[in-house]
Amino acid sequence: QPTSQAYGNDRLLVVVDTSGIHELPFTFCLCRDAPKQDLQLLQLGYYPASQKRPSTVFTTRVLDAFLVSNRECNASARSFYNMLRRTTNAAFPHMVPDRYRELLRVSRQWRNMKARLSAGFGHRQDAVKPGDLAVRCPACPQPGLNLPDNWKEDAEQWKYTRAVVMDGNFTAQHRHMKNPADDVRLADGQTFVVGEERYKEHLKLKQEWPTENTCHDHRAVLNTAVSRGKYEATGIGAAACSRHGFFQPHSTVDFQLGERQINMDYIIHWIFAFLSGLTQVLLIYDIMCQYIKRLQERFEKSQYLSMPAGLNIHGGIGQFHVHGHIPRCFPRFSLNFIRYAGIQDGEIIETLWNKINGIAGSTRGMSSAHRHELIDDRMNDSNWMKLTRIVPTLIRKWRRVCKELPTADQKFAELEAKTDAAQGAAWLAAADAAAAGRHAGLEAFDMYAVQPSPLPTKKEIQAKLMEEELQVDDINAGGETSWVAAGLRLEERKLSVAYTARCVGMQSTDAERIGLADQRQKLARAIATFHKAAERHFGTQPLRHLRSLPADQTRLGSEWDLVGDVPQIPVHREDIHHLQPETLALALPSTFGAEYLTRHGLTGLSDKELQLRKGQMNDCLQTIRIGIGHKSMVFRKKVRQATSTQARLRSFDEVHVADDALKKNVRIYMQARRAVARLFLPGDRAAEMAKATLLARYRTIVGDDLRASTTVLEPFTPGLRHKHEAWFWSMEDTEEGRGIGWMEDFNRMIFLRAHARRERWREERILVRFEMECTVRYFEHMAADWMRWAQASLTAGHRAFAERQAAMWRSLRDHAVNGFAEASAAHQL
Repeated sequence: QPTSQAYGNDRLLVVVDTSGIHELPFTFCLCRDAPKQDLQLLQLGYYPASQKRPSTVFTTRVLDAFLVSNRECNASARSFYNMLRRTTNAAFPHMVPDRYRELLRVSRQWRNMKARLSAGFGHRQDAVKPGDLAVRCPACPQPGLNLPDNWKEDAEQWKYTRAVVMDGNFTAQHRHMKNPADDVRLADGQTFVVGEERYKEHLKLKQEWPTENTCHDHRAVLNTAVSRGKYEATGIGAAACSRHGFFQPHSTVDFQLGERQINMDYIIHWIFAFLSGLTQVLLIYDIMCQYIKRLQERFEKSQYLSMPAGLNIHGGIGQFHVHGHIPRCFPRFSLNFIRYAGIQDGEIIETLWNKINGIAGSTRGMSSAHRHELIDDRMNDSNWMKLTRIVPTLIRKWRRVCKELPTADQKFAELEAKTDAAQGAAWLAAADAAAAGRHAGLEAFDMYAVQPSPLPTKKEIQAKLMEEELQVDDINAGGETSWVAAGLRLEERKLSVAYTARCVGMQSTDAERIGLADQRQKLARAIATFHKAAERHFGTQPLRHLRSLPADQTRLGSEWDLVGDVPQIPVHREDIHHLQPETLALALPSTFGAEYLTRHGLTGLSDKELQLRKGQMNDCLQTIRIGIGHKSMVFRKKVRQATSTQARLRSFDEVHVADDALKKNVRIYMQARRAVARLFLPGDRAAEMAKATLLARYRTIVGDDLRASTTVLEPFTPGLRHKHEAWFWSMEDTEEGRGIGWMEDFNRMIFLRAHARRERWREERILVRFEMECTVRYFEHMAADWMRWAQASLTAGHRAFAERQAAMWRSLRDHAVNGFAEASAAHQL
């Protein structure tokens, strides 16, 4: 308990400081014209917890320390005050005076006053308008702040585009207040969270404009009507500039149910309100393909929403989320193909939620006003830290432009040189027409995608060869294709049994071992039947020759897990157990080799196996493509969205199953590829050239080719933007494959994407230089404002503060000018 007063005119006050919590005597001036006690304390640098008769004061440095601890360490008021109590008395911290509630109240006031001071409202009499306390992006075009007076006369008006990304965050929830009438708002709508009263009036309209869902069932669409009764707010929606990650002023709203149109429309309304004459807007949203429908109609029919006349709106989807959409959304909404978007991924707001999520636990039970103020402070701090780092950020972008643009130019030039001039010109004209007519319809952008038709399969080739056999006069020639096809199927069975044998070890159950024995017995009978039928085509002499051949590499079950060319390991027949039929070589033409077949006049069988092997490899490649897509979908839909460890483990089980299927087809493909290589006569120049051509088409599959990817046929996505797709996605096929027109479509897609990549990098070069200029002008504008306020100051304290702020902005300007000049000199195009 506080001790009694020690002096007649003194009063002991509890002083909360970074060094601890103390009791100190204060002597107040009692003159008739003396300021009130709370103002006397403020003049001494102590912030009183109350006004009439203060009994607790906080030093300004402890309040500053709390704000920094909250921003950097997510320290709540309770945690911070407990730290002070332990600092004061480590043995009896619970006996130190508890001023937690006072800290909550005082820190709110201090936070608000600091924001007002930083925004210049301690030096001007203007009323604080919506968003006035927010730190703005210095690099985005903002008329009146960082643009020249004649910016509207610039021929490159596309540079003056406001690029904004929107998103929802369902971690920042808020419970219902017990006494909402007692809530006091210190900065309603003055920073990032919108004004409460007008927003609630907008929500009362309850206008939702349902449209037919033409894409996947995205969570943002499905959860729009999901009720969470215990929460007043189920989350927040916000907007940030998509190129630099600055939260947009007065553009953060609470969700009442899910991520509804009515919430996001209000955000966009305020984005438009801060355009200040700009006429180009790029809006990026996870479900833009559905959201943009009827947007104009929703704005026209709401008294709380407005859209400037003559505004051009371009809708896009971030590079990560666009791959969760149906395939046609990628060419229509990917930022890779939106003219004047530059190089950006459109997902930067996802990286900003970490700051907000750090305080979600403490804001969930706060009053509504206190929660909004803390969210405002977090967003303002995020913007401020990005402002202090904007110079190195733009320098990194410039270095990247200087590195990537020449490569993009070179790659497109190579493609252009290999493409027919008339065809290339037609493709580019179509791309220009699609970009110019984007507002009329997005269907034209489908030229950037391709829907590959399946290549000819083994069954299709088998049917074609059998039809050719029916036209042969020699009846003994019939049945060869069916027999070779049966051998290929039998070879695949051998691989399956070999894998089973590898999995069934000493620790296996009796049932598993019995199952393996049963598979081996059936395989042995099938091989015997196959070899009996082979006598019709080979005779008995080749089968005797077969027994002298080395064992089949199928016995190496460990190779199942390997991808690529496996070195041939000599295996002696005496090492083979007689109960392992999967290790026996099959009497296929490729087993004997081209020299043996030529010597005995059996090249007809060789030609038929070659054709069937091509179909078999095509089957495997098609299955591998499907498997990679399935594996990628499992990662995206289940593993990444798993809400528990158990669900995640179950999802990984599906990934392992998909992996096994991929490896199985890779082994079949690689075995078929090795067999094909044995069907060409060594030493024959024509045969060697044909072999090299075929193996160049059907290449070796390496491990990197099988990675799960959400970017199949989409090489511009983050992390893979400068990597080429696996070879089998662009493999030129035989005449049957070319006949379906897939390769021409694919070549068009590759050509146009390379062109789009070059154009985006060229735009990025212009945009980065433009943003550097905007940044310098913004710093100069802020320095000039503070100097003007310093000259109009009535007190020395006001002047000193304003001049210090002006000096800070001048330092930022000088840092930007010098940094940009050095970067431009060191990295040139």
